[in-house]
Amino acid sequence: TLKEKCLYMSFHIGVFFRELILPSKYKSEIIKINEGFSSTLNSPFRDYIDMFLSEELNSQNKENVSVLDIGCGEGYTYKKLLDEGFIGSYTGIDVKKSSIFDAYLSPMLDKKFIKCSAEDITIQTKFDLIISVTSLEHIDNEKKVIKNIKDLLAEGGTEIHIVPASATIF
Repeated sequence: TLKEKCLYMSFHIGVFFRELILPSKYKSEIIKINEGFSSTLNSPFRDYIDMFLSEELNSQNKENVSVLDIGCGEGYTYKKLLDEGFIGSYTGIDVKKSSIFDAYLSPMLDKKFIKCSAEDITIQTKFDLIISVTSLEHIDNEKKVIKNIKDLLAEGGTEIHIVPASATIF
């Protein structure tokens, strides 16, 4: 059976957190972490994303895994996968290759970059894990992307998407 998991987090600061439909353990932590912050850049919120992502990645098979990272940017997800002990192959896609994308390399997790927009993915490979971390909100037609990547997900695979969202999206 196809196992899909879409995870939503909010980056909005303030009253939106009190309205979110999230498990209470996350909701209370979001409110606590973000009180007093007006920006998520260089804030404790990155630590929260790390914690949240680690929890989800730890529920996944970590050996011989093929991973597609949509909007890979500088390679944050690759580094996170290495930290969590993943072994296999990683493909990152983005419209532009970051100058530091190749800063983290490991023989444990083969790394490949494909320059393309998420809407124009033409990969023929099936992936065990498809992940996007704060990238879907930058895509003009995210519904098309979500629909298209279903064809790239291996049977029994998992999708994890972390996106900024206010209560209005729910």
